[in-house]
Amino acid sequence: MIAAAAPHPNAASTNTIRFARVPRTPSDSAASSPRPPMLDVECGRPEPSTGPSDELQLELCESYEHSGEPVDFAYSRYALHHLPGFWKAHALVRLSRFMRPGAVLRLWDVVYSFQPGETEQRIESWCATGGTNMETDWSRAELEEHVRDEHSTFTWLLEPIIERAGFRIDDADYSPDGIFARYVARRR
Repeated sequence: MIAAAAPHPNAASTNTIRFARVPRTPSDSAASSPRPPMLDVECGRPEPSTGPSDELQLELCESYEHSGEPVDFAYSRYALHHLPGFWKAHALVRLSRFMRPGAVLRLWDVVYSFQPGETEQRIESWCATGGTNMETDWSRAELEEHVRDEHSTFTWLLEPIIERAGFRIDDADYSPDGIFARYVARRR
């Protein structure tokens, strides 16, 4: 079984997650994400897209309960930074509950791998990369908004959360600018 999660690129709300179905059999897909109470979104059944990739959309819903066999793989791309620290831990614990022992979690997000004393220089350098093509680039204002309004955190804070949620980090890869982190972790 495979579960995959990533923010939907065309979502009007940052609280929408895209789940790509990659089943071995029609009933082999599942997806979940917790919903913090401060996010006032409608929750409902996923609706199949009309696109060729057989994607499902599911809003952040606390009510999802996994049924069936545990999954072998989960993928989260740019989703956790929307949640404060407490809810990051809650999301990872819930995810671990429907993964089999040894299952792989692939996590990619905005996670700062620099020291707190480097914050001003690193964030300014990142924001300075903002582009001008509104259709293809993040603008400086959008990057500044991310830093101000989102819940990205440091690697040295997120990594213990990942481990305490029931995963073992097998690989961590940090971008040279210290802004992004990619993890491969296994469910214990």
